[in-house]
Amino acid sequence: MPNRLEEKDWDRLLQRIKDGKCTPFLGSGVCGGKISVGSQIANEWAKKYEYPMEDSDDLTRVAQFVAVTEDAMTPKEEMCKKIKEELKEVAPSYFEIPDEPHGVLADLPLPVYITTNYDDLMVQALKSRGKAPVQEICRWNNRIKKSRRRSSDFDPTPEKPLVFHLHGTYEIPESLVLTEDDYLDFLAAISSNKKLLPASIQ
Repeated sequence: MPNRLEEKDWDRLLQRIKDGKCTPFLGSGVCGGKISVGSQIANEWAKKYEYPMEDSDDLTRVAQFVAVTEDAMTPKEEMCKKIKEELKEVAPSYFEIPDEPHGVLADLPLPVYITTNYDDLMVQALKSRGKAPVQEICRWNNRIKKSRRRSSDFDPTPEKPLVFHLHGTYEIPESLVLTEDDYLDFLAAISSNKKLLPASIQ
């Protein structure tokens, strides 16, 4: 199997984007310099909480240590606070920067966006393009299962797209998949209950 896309593959992808049959999947690399990357946050926490191991740039491991030595919500609350502070620096004009990934994706005629990021930059970018995005989270634990789903009563469209936060959002600390325990619980929940993912995400 070739490691790079050939011209016919690009043609197929471009046609699917044009037809709205493509789903962007955003990970931490898309945030660029606007939101601190996991290794930066991990190193900060490792110093603050005196993490004793060598892998002080591993956010999941350091967050697990903080959850055990402090309490389970401490790393989540700290993460949400940090993101909230950093998002204050993001003006709508940020999405007009050429090749800024969120702005580029927001220009596409797509109904669904999936992200593992805790920030709402994709939502902001879509709003900057005059769209009305609906934000939803994966309800992978009992603390967030009972809250009302926002995505269950509509079909996503390019004008009103769904932004699905697979690993939670900074607006709901309990929704974050952050520590080692969180990732194990998240995987167990997803494996045992396929309904955790709305039909449009499946």
